[in-house]
Amino acid sequence: MNSVLNSFSKFISIIVHPLMMPIYCTLYTLYGPTFYSCIPTGIKTAMLMNVGFFACFIPLVVLGVFIAFGFVTDMEMPRRRERSLPLLIISITTCIGSYLMGARLAGTPIGNMILGEGLLLFIAGGVSLFWKISLHAIGAGGLLAYVVVTGIMMHIDFSLAAAWAFIVSGLAAWARLYEDAHTPGQMLSGFILGFAVMFVVLRVLMLA
Repeated sequence: MNSVLNSFSKFISIIVHPLMMPIYCTLYTLYGPTFYSCIPTGIKTAMLMNVGFFACFIPLVVLGVFIAFGFVTDMEMPRRRERSLPLLIISITTCIGSYLMGARLAGTPIGNMILGEGLLLFIAGGVSLFWKISLHAIGAGGLLAYVVVTGIMMHIDFSLAAAWAFIVSGLAAWARLYEDAHTPGQMLSGFILGFAVMFVVLRVLMLA
């Protein structure tokens, strides 16, 4: 039974990894109950590929380099002291990626979300100098904030998506606590930080 739970918790940790959250936000925007769902399939594919490349693939490459040189243990960066520099670099590359995506995503909820992710990574890197805050919880909180803000701004029913985001948050919390990777306080503070920062960033940029 323990082996099954261990495997399940590892699986959950992977699918709710914070680097996956931009992909989920983009899929929700392009294929959920938003007016972006009406745009041509080719444009949707291009937008999803851009987000996947700059917000997921490039950060994974950065982490891979740190792992190869022995500065980071693995993709989850289990030690607090090994987190700050990779997170700082990833936050910079994410913001650069948002700029390079240019007019295709500028001013859209997706483009604003990428900027919010970059800011959250930067803050998480600073916090990690002193405390091991949960990156999974930050990502889950950011995902929920994205669903809520886009739903409010677009005047759409986001209750189902919000429920899904809560489930993701609960699974992330269970997996990280089960693996003894974080304390409840680290999970809760990460979720609050992720939600608050993403909520404010999206509200400010979408009202600008």
